[in-house]
Amino acid sequence: MKRIRNACELCRRKKLRCNGELTCQNCMVYGEECRYVKRVKHDNRAAVQENERYPILYTPLSTSDHDNDEENEINELKNAVKALDKRFDNFELKLEALFSLLRSQQDSERKVKPGGFPSLVSQILSAGALVDSKLQAYTMRTNFFSNGFSSNDLFPHSFPTWKSAFRDVPDKDWAKTCLDWYFRFINCNWPIFYKKQYMESFEKLYIDKNLVKGAWIVSFYAILALAVSRDKRVDNSKLAESFFATSWFLIQRPGFFLTPQLEKIQALVIMIQFASHLSLYNLCKKLCGQVCLMVKDLNLHKESTDKDLDQDMAELHRRIFWVCYIFETTTSLIFGTPPVLGDLEIECKYPDINYAHCFAENVQGDLIFTCEISLTVLKHEIRTKLYNSNNVFLDKGQKGVISNIQTKILNFERAIPSEMKHYFEILKAGNGLPEELDIIKQHFFTACVEIYLSYCNTLIYLYLADDSIEGSKICLSTARAAIDVIKGFLVVLDPISKNICYLWLFLYCPFTPFLTVFSHLLEDDDLDADICVKDVDRLYSIHAFFLKMKDISGEFAERLSVITENFIQSAEQYLALQNTSVFGTFDALSESFSI
Repeated sequence: MKRIRNACELCRRKKLRCNGELTCQNCMVYGEECRYVKRVKHDNRAAVQENERYPILYTPLSTSDHDNDEENEINELKNAVKALDKRFDNFELKLEALFSLLRSQQDSERKVKPGGFPSLVSQILSAGALVDSKLQAYTMRTNFFSNGFSSNDLFPHSFPTWKSAFRDVPDKDWAKTCLDWYFRFINCNWPIFYKKQYMESFEKLYIDKNLVKGAWIVSFYAILALAVSRDKRVDNSKLAESFFATSWFLIQRPGFFLTPQLEKIQALVIMIQFASHLSLYNLCKKLCGQVCLMVKDLNLHKESTDKDLDQDMAELHRRIFWVCYIFETTTSLIFGTPPVLGDLEIECKYPDINYAHCFAENVQGDLIFTCEISLTVLKHEIRTKLYNSNNVFLDKGQKGVISNIQTKILNFERAIPSEMKHYFEILKAGNGLPEELDIIKQHFFTACVEIYLSYCNTLIYLYLADDSIEGSKICLSTARAAIDVIKGFLVVLDPISKNICYLWLFLYCPFTPFLTVFSHLLEDDDLDADICVKDVDRLYSIHAFFLKMKDISGEFAERLSVITENFIQSAEQYLALQNTSVFGTFDALSESFSI
């Protein structure tokens, strides 16, 4: 019996198993004629697609014109090999170009300047690397930060908890005293509330809680936290943190961050001020991020086109934006994170000094505020145009940028109000405190110290990007002048140091001149012995400043004091190896600054 491999038509139609015989068993059962039809073999599409993935370098030869086909095949193979060789050559050239670019960038970064803006952590890491490189020559310690170093090593990590929150409304008279202090000493320099409007809401709170908005309640408890923490008579840190925890709990309620409101931005700004006091940088960055989103949603960075918006509200919008701009830009400089508000197309006017009396009784705070706006704008311009440039070497274009910023700094110096210029001259001369400083003048003088240090840092940032000898001299002399001011006015006077601003803006300022002078001590091999001793004296004064700041800024200032102490010891160790005659004076210095 003939056996066929394919199934018969009946078995195919009924989907039966065919035994391939003629006649098959199924046809015998159904009494059908058993017929087998030769089926057309279809290509395996999966195999075809797999083959199509690879280039066809030749075609099968037909039986006709065998010689011509063989010649064509050889030519096609030769062309394919040539094309492949050319592609390999181009690939090697591109790789070599990439490696060359990478090497040139690494060399230029080592020779000229760091690739990014000198954030707090990057400055500390650069100083540690400098210590390692200098002590390697003496086969000594070669890893200053053996376990690595980051922002996590500087700032504590904790968030407020509802367990510690203040769950009641405080006494009205006591709360009013705290608010009066806030508008007298904080809102004057960082104006975000009209005092009259805020106090009207305060009166409503003690009539009926439902008459005030939830965002206002957040700002109220945050202001209480600020005021309590600045009380010099008693230590109320737990009570201050309790008020702040209440604000923190209230903003966790659903919907707070969903809709942007001016009152919410005001509340978050106060919380940022207190979070910086606690050195909670994670919390501070999160709050700054939420503030930036609301600022952009409300278009506060642009002048309002609403004709129905009165001038008072337009002025409030401007001041709130510039406070947020300073806070966000400062934190981005400290942590080396990309700026948010600084990269916007800012069309917001500067504050109008005629409105200063609406925010605080002391109108001099507006002078401090406008100066800090100008300096922050300059710092952001220095960062974006010099440190984030793809051209690492100072070509003509970058030198032009430096010259342009120098002109703007000169304009800033000329525009400094006469009241501040008087104090600036006293700071530069170093002849002691002005006569008859009452509490208001003392607060204004302290704010002038902060502005002067911020101004010095702006110059340091600018000339760190300038590789010229003249630029290095200006950078070093500015750093020394900044440290002399700290040594003369902030280290020795407790009342002055108690009035400083909470923001990292101030705590960050002393560290940049410290590291500038420290780097010069290790890098200059021809340093005069007397100058060397004076510079080490300056480093000790910054260390003493951070020790005194521990009662205000707590753990963060303490960690900075430890870092400065380690750097000073390393500098003394290196200088002792370089010149033993100088090292004998260091012991007396360290004893005189021991606290």
